Amino acid sequence: MVVYWGRDLSTIAGMNYIGEGDSVGSLPPDLADIEEHIPKLQIYRRDEDKLKFGDVDLKSITYAFYKGKFLEVTLVSAGVDTWGPFKEEVFGRIGKGDRVDIPAIPCCGQKETELYYWRGDVSEAELTYQLSFSNAGMSNFWVASTSFREQLFNDARQDAKKVRRGAGKGKGIGSL
Repeated sequence: MVVYWGRDLSTIAGMNYIGEGDSVGSLPPDLADIEEHIPKLQIYRRDEDKLKFGDVDLKSITYAFYKGKFLEVTLVSAGVDTWGPFKEEVFGRIGKGDRVDIPAIPCCGQKETELYYWRGDVSEAELTYQLSFSNAGMSNFWVASTSFREQLFNDARQDAKKVRRGAGKGKGIGSL
């Protein structure tokens, strides 16, 4: 079943709510200082999904909604041996993305990180691989609606402005 960006949650059969979460994709640099204002997404799974991506076994497929509209999907595979086939399946379907050089974060247990990014007028995507010091590998392929993510970010910017304006109201220190 194909699910188009912005489709209303109530029109998609078999969705099971699993909780709230954050967008998996990277944030634009201008949002770093207002990250706490980014609204939570509603995360769902579908029982009938086959946990396969080409020949790769998946750990999970999750769907994220914002204001009841379909925003993003994330495919996760686990294991060092799945990274190569997983990456090749993505590249075969949408082409090789731009590789982003980011350092591994030893304090978080990361020994190696590999990231690819795509951005188009309709969709954007990230493919990430993280290898831990215990040699456990985890791969994520995330695809989202470009316009709905921009709406999410605009809502965060507006919320941050409201909070800043509200912070100036009150009695102030001079009234103590």
